Formats: sequence, C-alpha cells, structure tokens
Amino acid sequence: MSSLMLVSQKNTEMSKRVQMTDDHAKSYVKAGCFTGTDTECIFALPVGATTETKACRLKQCEDITGGTSNANCMGIISGKDCVSNGTCCIAKAACLTYKTITSFNRGGLENNKLTICTFTPKGTDKVNGTCKNFTA
Repeated sequence: MSSLMLVSQKNTEMSKRVQMTDDHAKSYVKAGCFTGTDTECIFALPVGATTETKACRLKQCEDITGGTSNANCMGIISGKDCVSNGTCCIAKAACLTYKTITSFNRGGLENNKLTICTFTPKGTDKVNGTCKNFTA
C-alpha cells in the first residue's frame, strides 16, 4: 500500500510530495508525518506495541481514541471501515473474529463483501460471546 505524505524541507521552507510505501514512511520524523493519498498517517508506536520506537506509519483503527462505541469508530479514518469491540476500535473483519455484541452490531466482511452476523451470548453475559455469519 502506498501513501503520499507531505515532507517539510525546513531549510528551504518549501514542501514536496513523496510517494512511498508504509515501510518507507517509517524513516520520516514526526514533523513530516501527514495525511496520505489513501489514508491518514500517524507518528506513533506500532499498533499493540508499548516499548518500540515511534515512527511514521499508516493510521489504523486501533489508533482511534474513545472507541467504546461504533459511533466513535465510524468515519474517522478515510478509506478504513472501523468497528468497536466495546473497548477500542478495530478493523471490520469476519464475523467469527468478533467476541462482543458491540462489534457484531456493525456486521462483518467475508471475501471483501459485507455480511450480516449473528451473536450468541456467553451464558448470562449479554455483552461477550461468539459471532458467526447469518444463514437463513
């Protein structure tokens, strides 16, 4: 996946656009990490990491703050379909990967096509459970 980022040239006070992949984005400093042509860029740790070095990378659903509801996850990152798992935002995925009723409510993806999910609560817990594709 390529991303177009604006890279500031401090000594000449001009800007130029550079076409790059996510791997190339890692070499840019915070000041040069901006919105790309296919999605936003962010200067941060890799998703899920706590100790590695921050770098410029493509923004992921997990980078959205306040992702406790689907409304807080939708439409935030251009070109990304994000859902909430009740705690944080995650990328829309196959129904079988969902473990909460919150993510189930936004449907899933199967072979890059939207699908309807069904949710089965775990015992008396109405929030956590299993999810699968709806079949008639």
